[in-house]
Amino acid sequence: MYGGSFDPVHRGHLALAHAAINQFHLSCLYVVPVFQPPHKAKTEASFAHRLAMARLAFTGWPEVVISDLEGQRGGVSYTIDSVEELRGRHPGDDLYLLVGADTTEEIKTWKEPERLAGLVRLLVAPRSRYSLKIELPWCLEKLTMEPVEVSATRVREAVREGRPIMEYVPAPVAEYIHRHTLYQTG
Repeated sequence: MYGGSFDPVHRGHLALAHAAINQFHLSCLYVVPVFQPPHKAKTEASFAHRLAMARLAFTGWPEVVISDLEGQRGGVSYTIDSVEELRGRHPGDDLYLLVGADTTEEIKTWKEPERLAGLVRLLVAPRSRYSLKIELPWCLEKLTMEPVEVSATRVREAVREGRPIMEYVPAPVAEYIHRHTLYQTG
């Protein structure tokens, strides 16, 4: 499972997904946009827009399933809830949770992190300026990949400033952002 705000989805997200699929031979990767993130006041784009952009970004990826399970559930999105739902759908499968190294600094503040640690193996992608900081007994695997220096914040800033974003996001996502005038204001 690869959850996140995806506000918007960018090339760093794609690189992480690609590395995980290839290095761990994943037959299925659920990309799960959060409905309402618990650690942020709100997202800038609506859930419907973020879900649509994720679908566009991962078009042609047979291993990827874009899931609206957190949108169907509504309310604040907690990783543990989504993992338990996926565990119910795939009872005999190994479950992995994809995160960036920056996330490892906050994972202890998540809802029921100890229980989550018992349900999934953590696949961690490197991010510059972040080290792995895990205080729980996680089953942890590091992805081998070069950090991709892009963030959703950088993409949104570029849109607001009228700069091109094609180097940060796939073309269909850039077109979608432009067509729906997303991120024009903060």
